[in-house]
Amino acid sequence: AAAERLRQEVANAHFATVGRVSVSIGVAECAAGESWDEWFARADAALYRAKSGGRNQVQVAPEVPCHGDGKGYVVANFVQLVWRSAYECGNEIVDRGHRQLFADANRLLSAILTDQSADEIGTIVDRLLSDVVEHFRDEEAVITAAGFPAAGEHLLLHRALTAEAHRLLDHYRGGTRAAGDVFQFLAYEVVTKHMLGADRMFFDFLRPPEAAMNPAGQAGPLA
Repeated sequence: AAAERLRQEVANAHFATVGRVSVSIGVAECAAGESWDEWFARADAALYRAKSGGRNQVQVAPEVPCHGDGKGYVVANFVQLVWRSAYECGNEIVDRGHRQLFADANRLLSAILTDQSADEIGTIVDRLLSDVVEHFRDEEAVITAAGFPAAGEHLLLHRALTAEAHRLLDHYRGGTRAAGDVFQFLAYEVVTKHMLGADRMFFDFLRPPEAAMNPAGQAGPLA
């Protein structure tokens, strides 16, 4: 409510030098046990959605679910992931991989909510991990070829996410982690934090020069 009031106040104000301006706001409530980096990443991803969704709006980050035994907290905290054109970077290989991970997450969510067997869910989880690894490999080749200066650091992020995915899968197979934990990892760590956060740092390197211009014709990130 406070963020929306702030947005409205700015939108209704008239500034002597620039006239009217608007703001995009991303909001995230800090969850118990959440680190500063995790909290900031959720707020930053919400801000990106506000900007890419048309600007002059408020977007609220989804709550971080507490760990549980699967279906209960997934029902309470998650809905299907919806792909939007604003998430596209303009490179078909990268965008196709991102769309596939959205589909994998939704397939896993559907399997959990319809009480599919552990073997069926395990097959979906295996496919999910395979697609994550394949997408990371493809993305690394694309951003390296495009000259993204932080490609090395981005690769390290991929390695950390892949290691966590393997760890979760081993725990799931051993019965010590629920399928809902795997869904949380994909929906929050891979999609919300990484795809809608870290990945957008290389978007301008994959677009034609004219696509990286703002409406006023000035090069640089859109604000």
